[in-house]
Amino acid sequence: LGVGEDVDSASDPMLVNFVTHSNIKSIHASLNFSAALTDSGELWTWGSNEEGVLGLGEDRIDEDCVCAPEIVTGLQEHAVLHVALGSSHMVCATANLQLWSWGKAGSWLGLGIADEETSPEDEFTFGDDILAESSEVVCSPTVVETFPKAPLKSLASGLCHSIAVLEDGRVFSWGSNVDCSNGFPITTTGISSPTEIQACSSAAKHVVDVTCANNFSLFRDVKDIPIDPR
Repeated sequence: LGVGEDVDSASDPMLVNFVTHSNIKSIHASLNFSAALTDSGELWTWGSNEEGVLGLGEDRIDEDCVCAPEIVTGLQEHAVLHVALGSSHMVCATANLQLWSWGKAGSWLGLGIADEETSPEDEFTFGDDILAESSEVVCSPTVVETFPKAPLKSLASGLCHSIAVLEDGRVFSWGSNVDCSNGFPITTTGISSPTEIQACSSAAKHVVDVTCANNFSLFRDVKDIPIDPR
C-alpha cells in the first residue's frame, strides 16, 4: 500500500507520502507492487520486490516488501516520461529517447533473453506458467539497446508482454505471444527484442494509444476505432 510497515490492509483510503518536491504525474499498479511518476521525471516504486521488480538494485533484492515509496536511483540522471507495469517486470521510456526494463528475466524485458522452453501442453497456457520458467532477474533499470531512438507516444504492459507506440505511428511489441497478445501469429512464441507490428504500422498509421491486459492488447487510432492487431 505504500503507507508503512504497520499497515497490513486498509478499508478506507490512506495518504501515501512522497519525499519529493514534484507533483505526481501518473500512478500505476500491478499484481502486488505500484509506481508513481512525477512531473519532473522521477520514478518511485513500492510494494513486493520479488524478482527485483521495483528496480532498486542487487543490494535490495532480498527485501520481500518495500512499504513506502522509494525513488529508482538508477534513473535519477534521466527524466522518465512513460512507465508500464507487467506482472513481474517494468518498462519505462526516458527523455533521451531510451527504453529501459527490469524484473524477472524473460522475453518480456526486450533484452534478447529467450524464454525457457515449455512442454507442448504448456505452450499456450496462461502467462503465469511462462513466468514460472525463469529464475534469473534483472534488478536495475537496463537500456533496451534494440529499441528505436525515437519519441514515444504510448507504452503499455500486459502480464508478460509490452507494446510501444512511437510518435511516427510505428508500433513495436515484445514478450510472450500467448493468445497472439503481441499482435503476431499464434505460431510465434516469445519475442525477445522489440519487433515492429506491421499490421498496425502499415494498416493503421495513426495509432496514438495502446493498453494491454493479461493476454490481449488494444490500440486506438485518431478516429477512435479500436484495432485488432490479429
